[in-house]
Amino acid sequence: MKKIILAVMMVFLVQSAAYADEGERFAKIKAKVLEKVNKKRGFLNDFESCVKSANTREDMKSCRQNHKKNMEALRAERKEMKEQRKERRGKRKSKD
Repeated sequence: MKKIILAVMMVFLVQSAAYADEGERFAKIKAKVLEKVNKKRGFLNDFESCVKSANTREDMKSCRQNHKKNMEALRAERKEMKEQRKERRGKRKSKD
């Protein structure tokens, strides 16, 4: 009987530790997502202010080109991160 109670208590302890780790992971993921959103929002705000201050067609063109460069860099960064995740996932699957 004591062994069963001890086993149940161990399960609850391990389970609560796992949830604590998950909460930390969630907080890290949330912070990364918010950082990316703020970065994109910053690019959009810069683009908006550039467009508002543009007086000629050439000014608008340079705003668009600058915004396009920023967004391409952001997309390339996301693509690189996606490839890294795929590699890590592949390594985990190959271990199983």
